[in-house]
Amino acid sequence: MTRNTPSSFLEIEIKTDVLRKYVGMPIIFQYIQDFKEENDCDYVTSGILTGVEDNEIYVEKVSVLSSDGLDVSDAIALGDGGQWVEWGEDFTKDGEPNLPLENIQFMYVSKERATLKQMQELCEKLDKSEG
Repeated sequence: MTRNTPSSFLEIEIKTDVLRKYVGMPIIFQYIQDFKEENDCDYVTSGILTGVEDNEIYVEKVSVLSSDGLDVSDAIALGDGGQWVEWGEDFTKDGEPNLPLENIQFMYVSKERATLKQMQELCEKLDKSEG
């Protein structure tokens, strides 16, 4: 699958030691839930990276890119436009569920200082015809 990304984003390697450098920063990533199941779902997700430990990450202020901006079940791919919908829960060290690194397909940070809102707005404006 090809994906459009803003030129102001930097794709980062999905490795624990690399990700630790970005703790406290807003991130955009694709997460596949139930990776080994037939009914797997993938989500373009955003949030603030709050920690990296072993083979999982912790993220707060989690949102999912949705086609209608109302329901996370209408998740869409990066480059399909859409709006962000709050996930409703954070993925914290003491909480469940967790976000295993093996389920993350790609992850971006901003090349320059940007807020989570600014990164989300760039993703909303992406169009399949760009790139």
